[in-house]
Amino acid sequence: MKNYVIGIDGGGTKAHLCAADMDGNMLYECFGGGTNLCSSGYDRVKDVLTGILTSCKTALNGEEPLAVCIGSGGVVGNESSGRLKNIISENVNTKNIFVFNDAFIALRSHLGDGAGISVTAGTGTICLAQDGKGKSLRLSGWGHIFSDEGSAYYIAKKGLEKVCLAHDGRIPETLMTELFIKELNAENFDDLISKIYAGYQEKGRLASLAKIVDEAARSNDVAAADVLSDAAMQLYEICSFAAERLFKNGEKFSVVKNGSVLNRNAFVSRRFDELMGASYPDCTIRSGERAAVWGAVDYAIQAVGNK
Repeated sequence: MKNYVIGIDGGGTKAHLCAADMDGNMLYECFGGGTNLCSSGYDRVKDVLTGILTSCKTALNGEEPLAVCIGSGGVVGNESSGRLKNIISENVNTKNIFVFNDAFIALRSHLGDGAGISVTAGTGTICLAQDGKGKSLRLSGWGHIFSDEGSAYYIAKKGLEKVCLAHDGRIPETLMTELFIKELNAENFDDLISKIYAGYQEKGRLASLAKIVDEAARSNDVAAADVLSDAAMQLYEICSFAAERLFKNGEKFSVVKNGSVLNRNAFVSRRFDELMGASYPDCTIRSGERAAVWGAVDYAIQAVGNK
């Protein structure tokens, strides 16, 4: 019989599951859809978690894990964490189920107990910071209606706002109009708007269009560059707020960048680095190289080991 734990990193678009033995060696890995209850809904999240947990147990001959730890977008209180815990308990036979926001496991994966800021900008945005002395701070990540500044959703929405402004004649024409129409196979501006409302109201679907803004910016489109510059500024302001409250002037700390926007969008990533570097020359900025799911795995192993 294998003694193993399961860690899950659940974002707005994708879930990443890893099963590992008590030494942290990976035994199984799989992926599924998003697990954010705020954007995907209970039934869809239940299907995703049931699918990946069943797949894992089947691959490991039906054996039960010692613990399951999930870090998921959309965890904002006891109700959402309780709903995720109930779904997991229906699929695995263990009392050791731990539910956190996805920012927590990203921070744990990259910083452990060290001082620093973990900022994730993918489909949505969230930031978690700690001073290494027990004090922590959570910023943003309250969902796309209220928050998610600088995220892929934010970028796509702001890009479409620019397209509408250009159509009204309130700003100069933008290449994004042509690119959005082409991407959605729309006939014209009116058809583009209809297709957006008909098929892109779901957060992840709209966020997938952020690539159009990036493409236009790489072709020197001014409106697109403005959107990406604004996204970088939004992410900088979140991190700066955390730094001002947790770290003294000259104190060293790390900033770990996670998510598709900060790790794949060169324009946003570079501008974010410039802003943080200018304000906090003693901070170290790096991309998250270790998958966030390992923060969940680490927590599960430690939790079981301490019992």
